[in-house]
Amino acid sequence: MNLVQNMNENQLKAILKTEGAVMVIAGAGSGKTRTAASIVDILTRYNWVKNILFLADRTALVKQAKNSFKEYLPKKYPKRVKSIRRFISTK
Repeated sequence: MNLVQNMNENQLKAILKTEGAVMVIAGAGSGKTRTAASIVDILTRYNWVKNILFLADRTALVKQAKNSFKEYLPKKYPKRVKSIRRFISTK
C-alpha cells in the first residue's frame, strides 16, 4: 500500500519533517492516523527508530489506531509498534 498517495499538503508536510517532534492536529476523518502510519513506516523503514509509542486521548481512538496500523503496516505491526495507549491529561 502506498501510504502517501492522495495525501494533502499538510499531511505531506508532517511526513517529510526531518527535525524535532511532529504533532498532527486535524478534524475527524481527515487522515491523521494514516499520516501517523506513514511517519512510522518511514522511521522504521530506514531504521531511524526501533520502537514507536502512539498516544491517543480516547479509548475509541486507540482501537481505531490499532486497526488502522494493522491495515496500513501489516508487516510492522505489532512487531515495531509496541504500544498504542490512551493518555489522560489533568490540565
